[in-house]
Amino acid sequence: MVIKMKTLNVNLIYSVLLTLCFQLDLMSNEELTKLISIDSKTKSIENIEDYIDPLKGVTFNFDKRVNKFNKDLKNQNLTNELTLQPGEYIQIRGIDNRLLLFDGSILIKFNAFPDLENFATSNELDFVSNLSDISVGVFKINNLSELQFKLDAIKEDDNVLSINLNTIDPSLRPQ
Repeated sequence: MVIKMKTLNVNLIYSVLLTLCFQLDLMSNEELTKLISIDSKTKSIENIEDYIDPLKGVTFNFDKRVNKFNKDLKNQNLTNELTLQPGEYIQIRGIDNRLLLFDGSILIKFNAFPDLENFATSNELDFVSNLSDISVGVFKINNLSELQFKLDAIKEDDNVLSINLNTIDPSLRPQ
């Protein structure tokens, strides 16, 4: 009796799945698209303005410089020109109020991947790294007092999909 009930359940599940498969096969591509498509009111991440404005809601602490482990650097060269040496970071707080470290580098995602050296030269940036597999270039802004001005100029480029600050979360430690 128990075996007959299990067999009946398996046959029922198999029949339902088979019926659904045939139903989906009979549906036209247009009906499937309507069934699967996302609501037209939702926006893709590339269309959200905040995604291209990485400074929105971010506060910077220019008073001290730290290393990547968030330890104060003894020989801080604090001048009016906010330039960071290799291995120097400033602390920032994002919209989620988490403490992050920023070294002046930004991640730029492109629609069509350009020559990154020429892009850096034309925007007065330092080319750092090429992440061509994901259409991203890493660039460094030398003087942080020009950060907003440089980002505004880059945002005007139609080939730029997104701009993100390249940050380190000091609360995360390697295991």
